[in-house]
Amino acid sequence: MRTRSSLAIVAVGISALAVASSSADVLFQDDFESQTVGNTVGPPEIGQSWTESASSGLHGADIVAAPALGTKSMRITRESTPPVGPSNGDIKGISLPGAIGNGKTVEVKFSHYLEGTNATVFNDPLQMTIGQVGSNFSNDFTFLDLSDGGGGFPSHNFAYYSGPGQFQTKNQSTAVASINPDDTTGKWDTVRADFHLSQLDATHMSGTLDLFVSLNGAPEVQIANGALLETTDMSLSSDPTSMQIRIVKGPSSGLDFYDNISVTTVPEPTCLVLGGLVCGMFGFRRSRR
Repeated sequence: MRTRSSLAIVAVGISALAVASSSADVLFQDDFESQTVGNTVGPPEIGQSWTESASSGLHGADIVAAPALGTKSMRITRESTPPVGPSNGDIKGISLPGAIGNGKTVEVKFSHYLEGTNATVFNDPLQMTIGQVGSNFSNDFTFLDLSDGGGGFPSHNFAYYSGPGQFQTKNQSTAVASINPDDTTGKWDTVRADFHLSQLDATHMSGTLDLFVSLNGAPEVQIANGALLETTDMSLSSDPTSMQIRIVKGPSSGLDFYDNISVTTVPEPTCLVLGGLVCGMFGFRRSRR
């Protein structure tokens, strides 16, 4: 009995270690609740920085009180005339180091609110690149957008680009974004992108993409399953293991609001193997009775 009890204690300890080591690491997080309403976007809750382009304009990226999933969100505009123009919304969020690496699975998630009418949001309102720090639409894993083409006009379908080349293949889904005529209607869509990264050689990273969309709180719909990522060159980045999210938009395409943006690494499979080993230890001990 003493041997069996000792083995159980050791196994429980190992199991606890496995659970601890398999927890997800949040490398970027911002729900904008700690931000100040106005035309300046401050540092994220978790992550290195938000950096707005010099050409973004006074109201290219603003913190606003409505609409919001909590009390605040980030608004992106691109207009030529007042009250929010001239603006050309362009902002980059940089995660903490450790997001990009061979064998890593990284989840990028955000909520999106599109305000306008069918006549005013036709020009690819949502545009987001996800990839290496320092990329200028040239070193990314994918480009996500709301696309006009292929679904009739206007269509507002969620779309993504796959590789191996940059912007090589556009893939348009049948998932149509929710449109809000004002900032009180409350139809938020949520996008979840799972990146399964694989290093090709000393400097190049690729992998596959699983992409999901929840429309106005409905169950998720998968719109990409194992799509080939665009190949990035880590040697071109000064911070090759951090992930960059860049948000821009098409001209005169309504108003875009973002909330609950996050970058999270998913637990390594080895942790699950360790948990299985613990279970196997119990089974082996019991079989020797």
